[in-house]
Amino acid sequence: MANCCNTENNPENLPDISFGYNIQAALTAHALIQQARDRALNQWFDKQHTVLKNEIEKQLFKSFTSYNEARNTYFKHFEAEVTRKHSRPISDKYQSRYLDKANSKSISINNLKLLQLRENELKVGNINNSSYANFTFNGTPINQIKSITQLQTLWNNELTSFSNAYSGYHNDYYTYLKIRQVSSDTDYNNPYILELLNKQLANYNQYDRWQQLNLMQSYLNKIVPPLALPSGYINPKIFASPEYIENYALKNRDGGVSVFDDAYIDVIFGQIVNSGVANTLPGGLQQAHYIAKGRTENLRKEELNKLLGQVNEESLILQQFNNSQTQLETLYNDNKIRLKPNIGKINNRDDQKYTHFGTDGVYGVYIMEDGSRVMSSPTQLSLNATGQLVAQFTAEIGNSHYWYIKLEGSNEWANYLLKSSTSLADELRTTALLSAQALGKAIGKYVLPVEDIKILLSGTDFEGQQVSRYQAGGFLLLTIVPGSKALKIVGNAADAVKVVVKLGSNNLVVDTVKTGLKIVTDNNIVKFLSQTGNEIARIVNGVMTFKYAGFGGNIITNPNKTTTLIGKWEGYLDKIWETGLAKHGSNKGGLNILGEPFGSNVAEIWANNKTWLDRAISRGDIIRATANPLDINNVFHIKIGIDPTKFTDINTLKNYLLNLTPEKVEQLGYYGREIRHLFQNGYIFNSTTKQFIK
Repeated sequence: MANCCNTENNPENLPDISFGYNIQAALTAHALIQQARDRALNQWFDKQHTVLKNEIEKQLFKSFTSYNEARNTYFKHFEAEVTRKHSRPISDKYQSRYLDKANSKSISINNLKLLQLRENELKVGNINNSSYANFTFNGTPINQIKSITQLQTLWNNELTSFSNAYSGYHNDYYTYLKIRQVSSDTDYNNPYILELLNKQLANYNQYDRWQQLNLMQSYLNKIVPPLALPSGYINPKIFASPEYIENYALKNRDGGVSVFDDAYIDVIFGQIVNSGVANTLPGGLQQAHYIAKGRTENLRKEELNKLLGQVNEESLILQQFNNSQTQLETLYNDNKIRLKPNIGKINNRDDQKYTHFGTDGVYGVYIMEDGSRVMSSPTQLSLNATGQLVAQFTAEIGNSHYWYIKLEGSNEWANYLLKSSTSLADELRTTALLSAQALGKAIGKYVLPVEDIKILLSGTDFEGQQVSRYQAGGFLLLTIVPGSKALKIVGNAADAVKVVVKLGSNNLVVDTVKTGLKIVTDNNIVKFLSQTGNEIARIVNGVMTFKYAGFGGNIITNPNKTTTLIGKWEGYLDKIWETGLAKHGSNKGGLNILGEPFGSNVAEIWANNKTWLDRAISRGDIIRATANPLDINNVFHIKIGIDPTKFTDINTLKNYLLNLTPEKVEQLGYYGREIRHLFQNGYIFNSTTKQFIK
């Protein structure tokens, strides 16, 4: 114990309070205080305030001008730490609640949109020939709604469900935000912490000065639940209980009242009364309430119409049509083809890994790693104009099986040109042959998946010259097919909305419209420019050089490996991600970024982050830092109690991070957790290349 038996310059010959951070140390200090009290050692008492102040400064890494200032700051710090611990389950609870209600809200607004579409048909007399015959509303086919009266009943019921979900989402979301705010705010002068400080001071001030001394040493010796001193001793109090945090968030959340909340009428009524208008109305308060009700209804209609207008009708139709797609959907039915976990590769291709497989003895169904569904058929099935599949017993050149894919997020099946080769040029050449032979009777039949896009190919759009250009220059320029979401090849960079570029053995797909990038080709060099003409990146012979002004400068990829970028998200990785020149996951020759952190809570977000990083480790990726690991602000999200002297060099930081207590680990930001995880896996940091290496 640091101050044990320190009687120097102590005329009253009694050692100072010492701190061992356990019950024994607290009981020893209690006995000293009792002796001093019995002997009325006032000089000793006065000195202990200095002892306590020094200990607070040691624990908080901060200096104070007085004991009272130190004590108050410690109380704030204490309650802030407890809040961070106790708020997690409450935060998770309200996040889960608002996400559930957001889903219910989304389902309800889609249902209301369907009813609106059917209402438009009924109003023009279309009772028996609905364009939405395959649509269902809560299990009832839309075409069975035959009258406005029937529809209005369904509308009112659904509107009630929507209003409840909307107002519940609003309340839970803003409560969640307030919980997150009070648990992460490092400003100890915010209203929440000051309220808790006042409670601590009220508890502290109910005791006499000797008891106050005893109480304070108990705090500093870390006597907090589950630790407790025996009965008869003064124990510290925790005021930031889970119940207190929840009640505070409910009472002090932002966001006001949702327009769909029943209480919103009272909000409008209060505005009318406070403005003095109610006093001028013939009907007084009764008329004011009637006006408030009318205004609320108008505001609700306005908001509802805005939300209905945001529902993409085409997407809604495709989503519903997906449920009625005939033959393939019938074949792909879990009741007929049961899918079981089964890891493998179709045609032994690394880019065609699947996680589940099932068969009925004729057809095979796969779930791919990206969530897409693939079907193998011994006979040819062709897509008709409406996206349905019909049997077509004709041979396809060079195929012993016929493949069909429903990409993740897509509503329709497509022919899947799945060859054993992984060469895009070879696939393009074969597709050109097939498309040319089918020209005139199967335009658009052949869809070639490349990364996350579909290229629609026909004999007129695709020539050997295009294949040769891809082989030589390593890029394809694509534009939208009129009236379709598919893409076709063009020869002019100015006409391209997307570009496919070779990166090592992989392909980079860039959406120029979404990213706002301009494409410039110069012989075999592809340059990506900003709207102002500044170069963002260039690709030469499959090697990308990304212009980066941040930590470490320009990022040069390795054509044979994935370059994984780690660092802080906001202001760093998000800027690289937004260019569209990076992917999530394996990307030989290119950049791999986690993307915006995802998950319902800190533990889940880090679990997803860690899984992503572990995959990079197992692949042997180049791991490049985009933010300085020796900057404490990059490593720790919460810096209270963190020793800044541990950031002088990488080895000191490594030892510090590897020996953090569980409580300190919780204070790490996600970048800090990544750094620590790499250290745990035997990595060191190369300050020259700015890479973590083994």
